Amino acid sequence: MTQGPRINSDERGVTINKTLAYTIAVGLGSGFFWFGSITAEGMERIAVLQNRQDEDRALILANQTEINALRRSAERVDQRLLSIKESQDRQEIATNEILRYLRNPQSTGVPEP
Repeated sequence: MTQGPRINSDERGVTINKTLAYTIAVGLGSGFFWFGSITAEGMERIAVLQNRQDEDRALILANQTEINALRRSAERVDQRLLSIKESQDRQEIATNEILRYLRNPQSTGVPEP
């Protein structure tokens, strides 16, 4: 059983055998389906990545807020420590003055009671 040429070109134009026509139709349909599924999958992955990116941005913003709060807290602690240090220095100077007076009351110029 020999089949004639599958594609003929004559006066009527190009004619295609039914088997070849079905093969081309199925191939095109499969190609469109494959391309559509790949495109949909890519779009879905992009959407997932965008969601993750939004979550990451929200976490970064929350972390920045917390870092700024910690910085402000650290600044307040530093100021308190500086105040404590200044107060301690003043108390140390006063204690030294008292000790110097107690050791030698005549040298300070303070009259004796």
